[in-house]
Amino acid sequence: MRHGWVISFGAVLSWALLSAVTRVVLVRFDLDPWGFSFVQLTAGGLVLLLFSGKASFAKTSFQRPSTWVIGVFRVLSASLYTALL
Repeated sequence: MRHGWVISFGAVLSWALLSAVTRVVLVRFDLDPWGFSFVQLTAGGLVLLLFSGKASFAKTSFQRPSTWVIGVFRVLSASLYTALL
């Protein structure tokens, strides 16, 4: 049970830190929030691909509707998050 609380607390802290750092970067360097979201999503995707290692690349995942639905929700959540900054 404690393990779940530690993970939850760490997630809350990391999201708070992400929000603060993102706001500072956007204001300090006068960046476009939408362009910044694009860079964040692209960098996150590339990092996930790098961490996947030598896992097989399944082309069938692009044919599943759930993949596209999750992707759309991810882009929308990042866009709304950035719009609120």
